[in-house]
Amino acid sequence: MIATLFTDCFPCTGGPITGASPGPVCGWTFSEAFGPKGGQVTFTPGVMSLDALGGVSDTPAAFRPFPLSLSTILLMSVQFKLTEYPGSVGSGSEYQHYIFDSTFSNWILVYMNATGFVQVVSGPTAGADSYIGTWTPTGGTHKIDYSIDMAGVMTLYIDDVLIPLTFAGGGFTPFGSFAANNVYFFSLKAPSAVSSSKIQDVFVTSGIQPPTTVYCCS
Repeated sequence: MIATLFTDCFPCTGGPITGASPGPVCGWTFSEAFGPKGGQVTFTPGVMSLDALGGVSDTPAAFRPFPLSLSTILLMSVQFKLTEYPGSVGSGSEYQHYIFDSTFSNWILVYMNATGFVQVVSGPTAGADSYIGTWTPTGGTHKIDYSIDMAGVMTLYIDDVLIPLTFAGGGFTPFGSFAANNVYFFSLKAPSAVSSSKIQDVFVTSGIQPPTTVYCCS
């Protein structure tokens, strides 16, 4: 199916984009939402590469606007592919994905780290609900699928496996400087090294879709 809200299969070559030269390149702009941490983002056909360059705080990140105004995060489904930093299993490496609606009224966070911890947040930017669970890092590539129901509750699948989530409290607000109507991806390599995490095939669509959905790039 064609995703109705956002599609990027990274067809172009470009970069690097950095804090000093943020772009946009291939439609994406380097993000320093958490400050000037370092790293870069590059593009090759089919891949957005989040490149750590060996700095202790390197946090390569990029964002791209929705082509139209995202009026709600409810009744919405997202799918993307994430490749971990090689050899990172059990380390302090982190992967973060955010969505903000067009009025900065609601947000989504999917946080995964290399020890197997996952946290999801969805709801008002003034104070959203958080849920936690576990996943299985392998050092490889994973397909992430999630949907938000009418009540704002997220259902998360990783590699087509349902991730049980436990309520962890409310009142969560975004930490950092973000912009409305955007999709964001961040990563952190820990311990520091020259290494890359990769994002592929990002789709955002209206409605609740199963993780088996096959999306078209165009």
